[in-house]
Amino acid sequence: MIRNDLHVHSIRSSCGLHTLLEIVSIASAKGVRSLNLSDHGPALGRSINFGVFTDLRRLPETVEWGAAKVRVWRGIEANLLNIAGDTDVPPKFVHRFDIISLGLHACFELAGLRDEARNTKAFVNAFTRRGVDLATHPCIKAHPVNIDAVVEAAAETGVMLEINNTNLRLGKTDVRKLERMIAKALDCGALLVESSDGHVYTEIGENEQVETLLSRMGLDPDATLFNRRDKALDAYITKRKQDRTP
Repeated sequence: MIRNDLHVHSIRSSCGLHTLLEIVSIASAKGVRSLNLSDHGPALGRSINFGVFTDLRRLPETVEWGAAKVRVWRGIEANLLNIAGDTDVPPKFVHRFDIISLGLHACFELAGLRDEARNTKAFVNAFTRRGVDLATHPCIKAHPVNIDAVVEAAAETGVMLEINNTNLRLGKTDVRKLERMIAKALDCGALLVESSDGHVYTEIGENEQVETLLSRMGLDPDATLFNRRDKALDAYITKRKQDRTP
């Protein structure tokens, strides 16, 4: 199981099946220490009350529900909109998110064109703006990128790179490219994390595909994955959020 799952969706994303409290119960039962509730940004047609979600006076950092207890990071899976690297993160809430993730989805201006050069340029431009903490499913088949360039940009800007367990399950990942990403990241010092991209209870906190892949590559998951280092991860998230705070 994933101890710190940095990519989980709730019913606020429409694609997620569960409420926050259901997710906390599911995650806690599986031994998850913390999770990043990273629902989709508004460009995908979602209407989300970010003010309530990010207000610590209403929702504590550690959510307890019955016997369940999980640290919940307040995140968003922002949508990359164009080559310039613009995203749909609401500007007035940028400093209040714990983790800003970024992915290529159907709302991207080049979606469907499979233009690797332009997809890569968009990611790199977004990274250099230093408003991104985690790149979600960078090796997804639907939106190809030059993975060497993306990894190098991530290493320079401190952006974490995701190994997505559910996309591996569903055959959405370019596995050769993912193996290249992992090898390149280890070579240049980019941060690798495992995430479930959980939409339903059978996915949240699960990492069997990630474990299998790393084993096949002869890698020790504990030494490879940044999100298995609790104190380092907590410090990273705190520092990145402070850097966004006016």
